[in-house]
Amino acid sequence: MSIWEELKNQPAVVAAIISLFGVLMSSLFGYISSYIGNQQSQKNELRKIRENQKKQIEQQNKLEKDKALRAVLQKLTYAFYNLDFDEQRYSTYFNTPDGHEIFNGVMSFVTAYGHESSVQCVIYLQKAIFESNLLKEHHASLQESIDLDVDWLKYEVNALAALLIAQLRYDISKELINPKELLSVKYNNNIKELNEFFGKGVDIFIDILHLEHFDQFKETNTEKELN
Repeated sequence: MSIWEELKNQPAVVAAIISLFGVLMSSLFGYISSYIGNQQSQKNELRKIRENQKKQIEQQNKLEKDKALRAVLQKLTYAFYNLDFDEQRYSTYFNTPDGHEIFNGVMSFVTAYGHESSVQCVIYLQKAIFESNLLKEHHASLQESIDLDVDWLKYEVNALAALLIAQLRYDISKELINPKELLSVKYNNNIKELNEFFGKGVDIFIDILHLEHFDQFKETNTEKELN
């Protein structure tokens, strides 16, 4: 009698074998599922660790960059407000040897690490410092608002420096400040015509440099809101 025939006569044994086989298969599938689950869990955990490390590195780099950017902003602001120079020889402090040195440091950092808008601002500021007449086509319309002789080099440098300061502040903290107010504080005057004159130049450079986030400070926007 073959083993299969013997098993037919012993259903309890067959049931036990089937049950044992089921237990073994269940254990095997359980082990495989557990193994696969553990592997996937380890991969997910490793991915999370890598993502957290990447975020920490990015945050650290941003903190270091912002720290350096604040130092650059402080130097730029110092040069912008510095009035201790021979105004008979130099239009602005940026045109003095010390001012040139400060500006070169600012430009090097901003060009290497700054936002695109800041890079454009600092390039235009450099052009103004080195006597490029950037507002020549606008002179007539600008001159209409005041009855004064204008040092256009001084005018353009101050307008662009104010914009660059405001832009760097925006780069660091997304804080929007009005560049026109920086000019008003620099000259400490309440002459409406003179403030409007400087403001128009800032408006023109906002358009030239496509600094749309400063549009809310433009005179044209104010007029529309009042109307």
